[in-house]
Amino acid sequence: IYQEYFDTDDRDWSGEPPSAKGLAVFRDPNSTKRTATSINWHPETSGTTSKIAVSYSILSFQDQRFQSARLATQSYVWDVINPNTPDSELCPPSPLCCLRFNPKSTDTLVGGSYNGLITFYDLRRHGTPIESSVIEKSHHDPIYDVYWISSKTG
Repeated sequence: IYQEYFDTDDRDWSGEPPSAKGLAVFRDPNSTKRTATSINWHPETSGTTSKIAVSYSILSFQDQRFQSARLATQSYVWDVINPNTPDSELCPPSPLCCLRFNPKSTDTLVGGSYNGLITFYDLRRHGTPIESSVIEKSHHDPIYDVYWISSKTG
């Protein structure tokens, strides 16, 4: 186990130091700046339809920004080629903490809200939730991640 296998090879294979290059910036369009809490790539990415879904929320419970009369709840679907304006605006009842595209039906998304609601969206219907869980039977804490299960057994 403790044998030196390559004791004669002293070459440096590291090459260049790692680097990254920023290609686009997707800023929250609201005046109250919020954190991007979830980013999800569109499952069918091609040269013409590269989209990402970004949920924006303030996760600090006693943040001063909560003192405003109406907290912004919108989250957005962005076109990667045009980062200046959102492609679609999602209007949930509570700020979304997570957002995920459906891998089978790519026009639908599911989101988990700060107040525990699960909301279902269809991008063909202009950003209003199609379905939402009932608050009395929902989670009592924020939903930080959601997944689509593609199983026939449930």
